[in-house]
Amino acid sequence: NGGGTATTDVTRATGVGTASGGGLTHIALVTGTLQAIGYTSAVTNNNLIIAAGGGAGAYYTYTNGASGGGLTGGDGAVQNGSQTAAGVNNFATPIVGGFGYGGYSASPTIAISGGGGGFYGGGATQNAQAGGGSGYLSSSLTTSSMTNGVRTGNGYAKITLVSLN
Repeated sequence: NGGGTATTDVTRATGVGTASGGGLTHIALVTGTLQAIGYTSAVTNNNLIIAAGGGAGAYYTYTNGASGGGLTGGDGAVQNGSQTAAGVNNFATPIVGGFGYGGYSASPTIAISGGGGGFYGGGATQNAQAGGGSGYLSSSLTTSSMTNGVRTGNGYAKITLVSLN
């Protein structure tokens, strides 16, 4: 589910390493990726929780990527995903993220770090931090919350049974 793919500058003798954005986790009443489910179906209570992925870190500056999570993902050097749009990339040949996936580049001659997947994905970037994806909670959940940037490393989603009535 949708972290933006990294590309490596193959024109250099040793290449330049980059990283892919973090994928998202979603809990839904239907199967499939968010792209396959589609926006309209996803927001009509088919998706209950979308836990977003963080953006990739920056190779040249050795920085961590921006966090994924809350209603908006963390801003890196580029925009994060929000509840209404994907983050904008900061290079010449972008493939902007969208619903369920982070931004990336299809160019094999530009080293790009991918944006985090999310309700809307974060922007990809060249030589800097990529943006994080945004999360989502269905209005059918009576008591719920989400916070951006609380966890490092691999993410997870936790569901706690409150009662059986």
